[in-house]
Amino acid sequence: MSHDPVNLVLARLRERRHEPRQTGSGWTSTCPAHNDTSPSLSVGVGDNGNAVVHCHAGCDLGSIVAALRLEKRELFADGASAPAPRQKTRRPPRAFPTWEAAAESISQGRGRPAMTWEYRDAHDAVVAIVCRWNLPDGKKDIRPVSRQPDGTWAAVGMQEPRPLYRLPELARAETVYVCEGEKAADALRSLGLTATTSSFGAKSARKTDWAALAGKSVVIVPDHDDEGAAYAADVRRLATDAGAKSVVIVRLAGIWHGIEPADDAYDWIEAHDATDPADLVSTLEQLAAEARHDAPREGPVLVCMASVQPREVRWLWPPAVVASSTSDGSMPAACRWGG
Repeated sequence: MSHDPVNLVLARLRERRHEPRQTGSGWTSTCPAHNDTSPSLSVGVGDNGNAVVHCHAGCDLGSIVAALRLEKRELFADGASAPAPRQKTRRPPRAFPTWEAAAESISQGRGRPAMTWEYRDAHDAVVAIVCRWNLPDGKKDIRPVSRQPDGTWAAVGMQEPRPLYRLPELARAETVYVCEGEKAADALRSLGLTATTSSFGAKSARKTDWAALAGKSVVIVPDHDDEGAAYAADVRRLATDAGAKSVVIVRLAGIWHGIEPADDAYDWIEAHDATDPADLVSTLEQLAAEARHDAPREGPVLVCMASVQPREVRWLWPPAVVASSTSDGSMPAACRWGG
């Protein structure tokens, strides 16, 4: 049986609940490589029956096929092979004088975004704006525009590695809360906490520079769903690798019995709007403290012997096995193993 790469891509999309729809000679779908709520992925039939896959929001081909658990070679039909690399000049993105003009170019007639979030570099200069449009069907469309080296703006994503949200604020904080999304991070900031996130969805954490969390106590507050759990695991690894002092994950389900799937910190705060913000902060801090206490210790625990109070040994099997530790948990005066 010959290999049909287009149908393979469509099947993998359906398996992941992206539901591609046929449009003319091709298909459109939400992109599996980012948090896509408005179809930005196109799938078509190329030369020799090869699958042509493109994300109009800027995801690279490697990220797309990885999200579908495919390999690039599987996009080519039997007997076909990837075309030899060609030297070509990539067309620069269309330049606009302001971010508003760049956003209008991708608004599809929806006008000014309903919400915008600024991303700044370490020098406090705005490098990108993440725009959100609310769609008539209740969904949302989130797209980035970024500042180019010459000062103009373009409807493209930030260069990697991307800065963390509210990056300049992180330098002054001892504890940093990490959420999945700017809206949730702003909700925690409304309580007086230092909060951040990475840009463009739960699957893009690795494209962000987490170095600003070095030496910080990091508390991750994920969304209440499988994507949130995966994002929290990614952030824990990335923050640890960046040199964070400590990293814990707190789950709102432990303190909010009415939580619904996909609820986040914003929803939690909104559901408890009658509660004093100081009490909400105290609840989160207690949850984080419990998570730190319950976290498994790695490696040996070192104890200064000068602080150990000597006690007489009680032998279960002299002189090999000590019956138990002393009642206060201190070590016995001497232990002798073997004969």
